[in-house]
Amino acid sequence: MDNESPRVSVIIPARNEGKRIVRVIEEVKKVSPSIEIVVVSNGTTDGTTKLALDSGARVIEGYQSLGYDVGRAIGAYFAKGEVLLFIDADFVIPAEKLQVYINAVQAGWDIALNAYSGYCTKRKMHPTSLAKRLLNHIAGRPDLIGSSLTTVPHAMSRKAVKKIGWEELAVPPRAQAKAILEGLSITRVCPINTARVNKRRIGRTENVKELVLGDHAEAIAFFMREKGVRAGFKDLDRKRQLLQFPGHLHLRSIVREKTARIEGGEGRDQLQSKEKGQD
Repeated sequence: MDNESPRVSVIIPARNEGKRIVRVIEEVKKVSPSIEIVVVSNGTTDGTTKLALDSGARVIEGYQSLGYDVGRAIGAYFAKGEVLLFIDADFVIPAEKLQVYINAVQAGWDIALNAYSGYCTKRKMHPTSLAKRLLNHIAGRPDLIGSSLTTVPHAMSRKAVKKIGWEELAVPPRAQAKAILEGLSITRVCPINTARVNKRRIGRTENVKELVLGDHAEAIAFFMREKGVRAGFKDLDRKRQLLQFPGHLHLRSIVREKTARIEGGEGRDQLQSKEKGQD
């Protein structure tokens, strides 16, 4: 494979994942005989970089933390495969489940999303799950439910990366909105409950919920800029254009004045004043 481009690139952002990175890489190796593993090690101080190199990964190293999702974008820039699979180093996903994502793209789909739609019960839904569903509805893909590029694993073709732009992957919901606008084919496969396996780290103080909600607000704003202020939804028979004229020239002003006279309000007082003046 040294002289050939790999068929599959697996992109793994990692920061201080020394306890897991080797197991994650070893499991990923089972996915394809023609594979490159791209570890984007950023802000690492625990030996993650060396462990990844020793395990056979190609490592892109940044000395400071890149924050959420930027590592994915950088990994996509350096990846050489025709199929790009994105995972995290936080937990090990069995190779047979990862294979489903790759198979979907190799079968012709541009993007294969995790079919897990976020935390939801009969009585409660997490705000980020609501945001994902809202974006998909606004973008005309309610069939995607809560599936999102925010959630790993997911896979995409090189064509999809070119259409979306690798740098857009730093804000996953915006990248998803752009993928839909570009007409890319998107499917949901192999639900993996990442909320159950990806535990919050001790010492981490980031408010990920606020980040994800902000990402979706940005994505919806982007979609509206492209499709119009109502994102393509009809205004039906709402005559809001009437409100652009001075109050005394449109129907609402007439109705209000007549109503005031009938009910004995301000209109009645004005009418009585006029009558007194005439006396």
